[in-house]
Amino acid sequence: MKEDEYIDLDKINVVPKEGETPGLSKEQNQTEKQELKQENKEKPKEDKKETKKVIKKKKTTKKPKTTKTTTKQKKSSKTKKKKSNNKPLYFLIGIIMLAILVIVIATTFSKNAETKEDKVLMLVNGEPINEQEVKTRADWLRLLNGIPITDEQALELTIDTELLYQEAKKQNMTITEQELDELFWDMAMSIDLTQQELIEYIEGFGVNYEMLRVVFKKELMARQVLEQEIYEKEVTEEELKKYYEENKQKFAYEEFAVVKHIQINFDNKTEEETYKEAQRIMQEINENKTNFCELVKEHSDEWTTSSTCGEYFIETNFTHMDELFTESLKLEDDEVAIIKTIDGYHVTWREKTIPAGISTFEEIKEVLESMLIEESIEQIYLELLERLTEEANIDYFTEIEEQTIEIDLEELFEELEEIVETTEETIEEVVEEQPIIEETTNETIEEVEEEIVEEAEEQELTITYVESEQPVSEDTRKLRLAKCLTEKGAKMYNTYWSPDGKKQAELFGEYFEHVITIECDAKGTNPKLAECKNILKKEYPTYPTWLINGQLIEGYQNLNNLARISGCTY
Repeated sequence: MKEDEYIDLDKINVVPKEGETPGLSKEQNQTEKQELKQENKEKPKEDKKETKKVIKKKKTTKKPKTTKTTTKQKKSSKTKKKKSNNKPLYFLIGIIMLAILVIVIATTFSKNAETKEDKVLMLVNGEPINEQEVKTRADWLRLLNGIPITDEQALELTIDTELLYQEAKKQNMTITEQELDELFWDMAMSIDLTQQELIEYIEGFGVNYEMLRVVFKKELMARQVLEQEIYEKEVTEEELKKYYEENKQKFAYEEFAVVKHIQINFDNKTEEETYKEAQRIMQEINENKTNFCELVKEHSDEWTTSSTCGEYFIETNFTHMDELFTESLKLEDDEVAIIKTIDGYHVTWREKTIPAGISTFEEIKEVLESMLIEESIEQIYLELLERLTEEANIDYFTEIEEQTIEIDLEELFEELEEIVETTEETIEEVVEEQPIIEETTNETIEEVEEEIVEEAEEQELTITYVESEQPVSEDTRKLRLAKCLTEKGAKMYNTYWSPDGKKQAELFGEYFEHVITIECDAKGTNPKLAECKNILKKEYPTYPTWLINGQLIEGYQNLNNLARISGCTY
């Protein structure tokens, strides 16, 4: 024995544990165990089972952390009360579960970071609306019609379509893949392409063909819902009369002339030959003109009016650029003459002049019915969409900037393996050291838990947070939309008596005062008739008519439509 060594009686009296060398100090045994563990780490994986056997034969007490815990347990064994026999076992199982949880979280976030191709923008009744669908709809509209639709407008349109599509599914409506194929085939035929060439043509403009099929299917099923609603709508004569009485001003007309003509073109004929043919036809007209329509069908080269007796209605109070119209107005009522234009000669009959007035109900009953049905289609669509929107559960989301995730999964798995191996050893030692473990204090358990938590926190896990948009009141949304429309220069052309105009004002409520409105009736407050005439350019305009971004939109509009068309937020 060296001079600086001494005999520790406590060490001599302590019976060595399995795997410890008798006579060595605790520190020397720990050093030996650590060296053995390092050797085991460096061995190939195929020798792992053998390594474990060696560990069991030459067993260490614990990893450094566990040894630290055991030391504290011994120090406190004299003063603390005994604990339940099962608690250490539950605690060790908890260590394993916590380690597994760390790996699951790490793996989940790692996958989320790697695969984020088509993000969900919102949920409509639990059904996701993906960014790719909105983009495809916007790209297609821009390609097809050159519509300057914004991404926000495309999103609103996608929501409307999704609501109608879901309603179609509830009513067991469907569109088959064969019907979709036929639609694309017809499209290809119309531009002289094969179906494969059409697909290449579409994708050449950056439009996703497969997603376009999804968009088309939803659009067609949405149309089925609308058609069903229209089919169930009946227009009674009472409704027609009521509409007529409330909108008489729509059916007012200026003085106009009723003109009929037979056109003989210069095609393949000299001017002289054409004129002589016109003279011959004119001589065939009988005195009371009863055969004029038959002569139109037989001789007129203008096929667009041949079935309507070659008839035109020409307003007398306007300056017309058309030669036929200008020269026709120079004739007297019931006068027949030959008029020359750039196309040829026209045997022209100014039948009569109708003075300005308002059409009677019986005169326009058929036209009124068609008109009311057409207007009701738009109204049915808006009411249906409004009902579905009110019943729907639409969740908007706002993404916060994502953070980069950097996780070394290999290192994490190695650490878990060490925890499991150590736990196996510790469980065996629990049985051997039952008296000591029973005296483990809450303080010691908390310290071990803190160490494990600290290890978990050392892993650089980064989480992507998604937060819900704060709810905005209906009044705030209406005010925001009204002010935005004004900022964008949008105007509503209306008359004080228009029922749809009143309904439009009621929709905005008190915030309608922020909307720019133009009165188009002379009897209304502050009328601007010249502006109405120059902008609307119609003899019988629809009221209200919106002017938004240079585009005229006729009729009552719900707030979602106004937001979509204007690009405003609602």
